[in-house]
Amino acid sequence: MTGRVRISYCLFRVKKSNVSYKSRSLLPVKEPDIYDLKIFIDKKYETVVIPVFGIPTPFHISTIKVR
Repeated sequence: MTGRVRISYCLFRVKKSNVSYKSRSLLPVKEPDIYDLKIFIDKKYETVVIPVFGIPTPFHISTIKVR
């Protein structure tokens, strides 16, 4: 009697968090581009800050990145 062993492998892709800033105090509101309601790219937090209806709104780059 020969026994067969079935081994299944599951590979999970680790997904990074798509949260731009953990609190509102981290938003760099003193930057001239944000203050003037221009598009601002924050390389440290991988975030694009876009003015939406006059309010600077951060978007993590993973939400707008196209493969």
